[in-house]
Amino acid sequence: MVDLRSKEPFDDLTSALIAAHHDHPDVLTRDKLLDTLWLLVTAGHETTLGLLANVAGAGDHKAMAFLARSTDSSLAGPPGFSRARAWLASAKGRMRAS
Repeated sequence: MVDLRSKEPFDDLTSALIAAHHDHPDVLTRDKLLDTLWLLVTAGHETTLGLLANVAGAGDHKAMAFLARSTDSSLAGPPGFSRARAWLASAKGRMRAS
């Protein structure tokens, strides 16, 4: 990913970190760059995991259950909520089937 973004940078944090590494390799070494990128990936994973756990744990709460079943787009919740909701429904269906 680092090599690809070096050749074709985007307007994002990853590309900015890579550019900083190229501009100041003595300050932001390749190892530090890779450690920072790994930290960003795992932090995103933890956030997503927390979201899914909260959605799953709130399944018995009447308001959350209503939102989870709602087809009204104004009640869709935060970005990514509909994907989390779909994943949760799928997971619950697989758990009931087993």
